[in-house]
Amino acid sequence: MKLFHQIDRMQYMLHLIQQKKTGNPEKFAKRLSLRKRQLFSILEELRIIGLNIQYSKEKQSYYYADDNYMEISYGVKLLSDEETKDIEGGTLKILKCIFFAPNLANFAIVNTFQGKYRNLFAQSNFNL
Repeated sequence: MKLFHQIDRMQYMLHLIQQKKTGNPEKFAKRLSLRKRQLFSILEELRIIGLNIQYSKEKQSYYYADDNYMEISYGVKLLSDEETKDIEGGTLKILKCIFFAPNLANFAIVNTFQGKYRNLFAQSNFNL
């Protein structure tokens, strides 16, 4: 599936940055099967969400310039009939409302509470 391929590629990208083994931008983009412009766009998005990713000309690698880093994981779970009632078209139903997060940096699902999803809007004006 294309989705899992993209997730795997992002995991690989973040791993190479953490290991400081990306190579120069051309090599890094080629390793990820991306165009250089696509690579720069992804790096910019990662910076927007708070990752301090820098490039060292000396080491010819991108690296995390502070202690912040990102890990991505996923799993597949067969949902029960009851669990499927709380999900509608890829969005979460909360208190009979559907919240959308056009900027994912402002939205985090932090835990489950009594089978319902509880959300924090870290940088928004929404209060639950």
